[in-house]
Amino acid sequence: MLARLKDQWNAFKRLEPGKRFQTQYRRHRQSKAGKSPVRRVLYAVAGLLSVAVGVVLTFIPGPAVLFFLIAGALFAVQSLWVARALDGGELRARAAAKAIRKRLARHRAAPSHR
Repeated sequence: MLARLKDQWNAFKRLEPGKRFQTQYRRHRQSKAGKSPVRRVLYAVAGLLSVAVGVVLTFIPGPAVLFFLIAGALFAVQSLWVARALDGGELRARAAAKAIRKRLARHRAAPSHR
């Protein structure tokens, strides 16, 4: 099972940024799992449980962000709206990270005034 998850993660990483979640949404909807009403309910329940665990972990030490990301991914394969929101968020986060890296590089390259 871990090997399968790793393969799925690597395939997800290879998808185009800004389109990853929408591509996953479409692939899931076309698959047998995406057409099963029982599985759709299970995805929703798993997403809600992940959110609940994430909320609890925000108040105690633990990987809360990881559970929020898992919940987002579970909801994204069920909702095109969520998939689009996550794709947009990924692009904004990448742009912000690039700006931060650029600013840090300029700061490190600046001569010291000591």
